[in-house]
Amino acid sequence: MNAAVVVETDRESLDACWKRIGIWGDKQCPELAACTHCRNCAVFSAAASFLLDRALPPGYREEWSGHFVDKKAAMVLRTLSVLVFRLGDEALGIPMKLLQEVTEWRTIRKVPHRRQGVVQGVVNVRGELVICVSMAKTLGTDAPSMADKTGPYDRRAQRLIIVKRESDRYAFPVDEIVGIARISPGELKDLPATVVHGDRRCVGAMIHWKGRSAGLLDEERLFETLNRSLG
Repeated sequence: MNAAVVVETDRESLDACWKRIGIWGDKQCPELAACTHCRNCAVFSAAASFLLDRALPPGYREEWSGHFVDKKAAMVLRTLSVLVFRLGDEALGIPMKLLQEVTEWRTIRKVPHRRQGVVQGVVNVRGELVICVSMAKTLGTDAPSMADKTGPYDRRAQRLIIVKRESDRYAFPVDEIVGIARISPGELKDLPATVVHGDRRCVGAMIHWKGRSAGLLDEERLFETLNRSLG
């Protein structure tokens, strides 16, 4: 078969000579003496180019586009995005779906006639007053946190996290934002016995990310505790 033969415009018309007289056939093709293998033959190359360059069949692009979109969507649904932050020496995480904003630390205004507890006061976030809470007290831990202190401290690393669920909106200061982790359900670990039997409310599971463990806050228990603190 001459290399100059024009390949027809449909796959059925291809003369698959490599299967008849070529390396995958009876090997009687006279070109084999010069080419050694059909892959080195111009006819084989021309047929391959035709198959690669031919027009896509109807619906082919849409079918595969849908396949990969569905696969990516399923992968996203199987993972949990978590904002990891530091409170004192402890790393904690909160689901990203609750996160409304992260801002620089700002002055917390005390609420008159209210005892010091979970509620620290209010903060001004772009002209709107948001209730500010102590996450250390919300969790029931005495871990030292610079975020809860007042005075001339270096607050360059500190941030204010604003969380929201439905109509409930709270702010709480943290010592540092560590990063955003993507966690699969299989990576969630049960709480250690020391936490389960302790007074660590609002922590629902443990995650391990970038060589460190972090307590993952439970959405329901967190907002239940915060809302109760206003009573």
